[in-house]
Order: sequence, then structure tokens, then C-alpha cells
Amino acid sequence: MAIPIFLLAAGLSQRFGEVDKRLAELRPGCSMLAAMQRRAARAGLDVNTILRDTDRHLVLGETSIGRCWYATRAHQGMGSSLAEGLAQWLAAQGAGGDMPLPDALLVMPADLPLLRVSTVAAVSQAAASDCIVRPRYAGKTGHPVAFGRQFWPELLALDGEFGARALIQANAKRLNDVDVQDEGIYLDADTPEQFEQLKARLQRF
Repeated sequence: MAIPIFLLAAGLSQRFGEVDKRLAELRPGCSMLAAMQRRAARAGLDVNTILRDTDRHLVLGETSIGRCWYATRAHQGMGSSLAEGLAQWLAAQGAGGDMPLPDALLVMPADLPLLRVSTVAAVSQAAASDCIVRPRYAGKTGHPVAFGRQFWPELLALDGEFGARALIQANAKRLNDVDVQDEGIYLDADTPEQFEQLKARLQRF
């Protein structure tokens, strides 16, 4: 069974203005969200996107990949969205029969335009059931983060606006950092200005 990755795309992105950041075109005909889905798929992962419950009629386009899970508590924050999306995914796995669960899953926000496929693959390959894995570039860590199955109950217990940072800090002895040559692990696009700057850099590659 392929390792799943959960793209967090249920936030309101208020700093981005009236434009839906997820649908902003990173390349002609390809939104930022679809681009992140494609990179995860190219890394060999089972792509899952967590959206708001009110996004059920959102048109993601033909380039969208994988399955979507809809968080009814997305307004409470990232932690609630992740916990709810993961719970829905686990319920679907249980309904699918006796297929064993993977040893780990990956989590990342859906607004990292420069993130490389090789980085996603490196974190996935280092994942294991009893550890947490992060990418690191120039001494700074970022996304995606891999959580071994041992930590899933704690992910399911997340609530409110805070994500898994406290969980990571509480399990520092089980934390492994993988060095990568990719500053895209932490360069997110919170504002239209940041998006345009990162988009310009991507187009130079």
C-alpha cells in the first residue's frame, strides 16, 4: 500500500485577499493546489487533500489528483481539519476490507510552490512506524512531515488552530531530520506578493 500524504487546504487564507489561493495558477492551466498534488503523486504517494466542508462544490479542474476529505470543523483551525480528514481516511480504509495500513503518513500545507518531488520522496523513504521525519535545509526544518503509525492517535486528538508542532516537540527523541537541498520546504505563499515572487522563481527553473 502506498504511503498516504495529506495536503492541508482547508484554511481561509485571509492574508491572500479575495482570491482563492488554492486555485491561483502556478503554471498555465495548473493551480497551486493541483501542482502540489501532482508532485506528491510523482513521489509515489497516495494523494489526499483536506478541504473545508463548504468546498464540496469547488471545481478543482481536470489536473486534480487523488481523493478529497471535507472537514466540518475547518473553521476551528488546522489541527481540527487534520484530525477530521485523517479520521475519515481511516474509516474508509476500514471499510475497504483487510488491506493493512501503511507504516506512516505524510502531512504538509498545500502552499509550498518551490517544494521538490525529490524532497517529498526522501521524507517518504525515511518514514517508519516509530518515528517522525522532517526535511531540513541549511539548518531549518520544514515540510512535509512523516508521522509513523505510533503517532496517529495523537494526530487524531488534535484540535483547534494548532497543528502537530506540539506533538513533534513532545516526541523529540523519536524525531529524525533528513537533509535536503531544497529551500522550498519552508517557503510558503501566504500573500499574493509572496505567491508572485515564488512563481517567478519557479518559472526560471
